Amino acid sequence: MKPSLRSVWIIVLLFLAALTAQAQSSNELRAKYGSAMEAYEIRPFILMTVKYTEDALVNEYVIEAHHTSKGGVDGNSFISRDTAREIIDEVVPMSQRGRYIGTMSFTGGCNELTNEDYERVEIKTFHTCSPIKGANVASIIVHWKNRVNEKG
Repeated sequence: MKPSLRSVWIIVLLFLAALTAQAQSSNELRAKYGSAMEAYEIRPFILMTVKYTEDALVNEYVIEAHHTSKGGVDGNSFISRDTAREIIDEVVPMSQRGRYIGTMSFTGGCNELTNEDYERVEIKTFHTCSPIKGANVASIIVHWKNRVNEKG
């Protein structure tokens, strides 16, 4: 059997595409998007990214419901209030927070922002509409106060 001219062209185009397509290196990505951030999958479908100071101290945790995980894909991923509290207590125990200052909440429709203020940290929890009862935390931000010279 003789290959058709069309199939020869397809093979040539695929070969050329393979030659020109190269994976981007970390240096190329850093040049294009800035410094990389560390991210940890702390629970299935829950991702925590970390920002550091120039002195390598944690400056901020951003904890979010993530739609992909080692286990697959979940389009309805939210964090339950109980799991959110468990994670907050895990990443910033009460002994590290300092004196409790107060809590403020802002609500608009079925969305809510709760801000817990402590002497050393500020904890923001974003609640949103969810079809899953009890699981409506979209993200948590833990920001350390008085840690300057942010990097990454």
